[in-house]
Amino acid sequence: CIADCRAKLNSMVVELEANGLEIFGKRYKVICFVTGDGKGMIAANPRSGCKCWWCAAQASRFGEFLAAHDIPLGRVATLRGFLISILPVRRIGDLVHGALRTVNCVMKRVSTDERVTGVRGLQTALRAKLSEIASDAAHIPSDMRLQPMAAKPGQMDITTCQAFLKQPNRFQEISELLKAYMGVVVVGGAPFHVLVLRMFTGLAFMNKLWRQAEELTDSDVSRYSRAVDQLGRDMGTLGWKLAHWCHWVLVHSVQVAKLWRNFSIFSSVPTERRHIEFKMDIRHCFQGYKLSKVALARRFAQHLLEMDALDMGLRLWVAHKVRVEGDKKKTRGVKGRLPRRKL
Repeated sequence: CIADCRAKLNSMVVELEANGLEIFGKRYKVICFVTGDGKGMIAANPRSGCKCWWCAAQASRFGEFLAAHDIPLGRVATLRGFLISILPVRRIGDLVHGALRTVNCVMKRVSTDERVTGVRGLQTALRAKLSEIASDAAHIPSDMRLQPMAAKPGQMDITTCQAFLKQPNRFQEISELLKAYMGVVVVGGAPFHVLVLRMFTGLAFMNKLWRQAEELTDSDVSRYSRAVDQLGRDMGTLGWKLAHWCHWVLVHSVQVAKLWRNFSIFSSVPTERRHIEFKMDIRHCFQGYKLSKVALARRFAQHLLEMDALDMGLRLWVAHKVRVEGDKKKTRGVKGRLPRRKL
């Protein structure tokens, strides 16, 4: 929010939306959205206790807001929030991350539910099952993994979550494991293991629509709305505390399906591996946490641009050497990559 204020990022968005872009002599209208993981989205709502970037519901009361409701399309974001000119209905969030957070929330609530913790050995069996799922996903080639990230013990990473949601047999295995240890424990008129199976099945269907590149049809929107409603009823039946991503999915995501008819176009995952060198320069140059490098902390932005300019100069030099001397002429230290340089 401070960077937004001092760098006048919101003013740039206002100007861009007002003037549009001119491409080959034709002017196009621009509409700006905010996407990304939930942590960045929360900056849109800096009010105390509020973690939803769409509404003013207190995080401590998320369980009371399970019924989907629409947000007025013209409502502005919270004052002092991040990029206040971007309306809440254009703050979508990345549903690949959202699937991960929601699945991890369900898994965590299952393992810590008092009906589960009261059964000897069940938590250990659930952890073993989760380790088995993660072990299978670990064999996915690195170039097919969505995003390299470390997962906390007992939780999934993005790749494992996506692999899990595409394997219905895994849902059945977890449900059968619960039934084998607990027996038939009825909660709100339905067995506990059936509720868990139904939640994972619903999340798998919703994730399929989140990843669908084609526009959602009326039938897709109707089925999606029913799946969200069922997931909310099941979570309400179990009395689980909701994370902010669960709240967004259960309360607000149906409106996105109705309004924009697509979720996948808002994904930030395809952009997260772009400009890797520049992002690494940011990480290396801004070493404000190191008291031994106070100079870098003070002039990190200038140093960052100098390092990026050096990268660009080295690339141009390599391209010139290849063009003049040919591919067979070896260029010391730059075959296939940039030469190493010290900061």
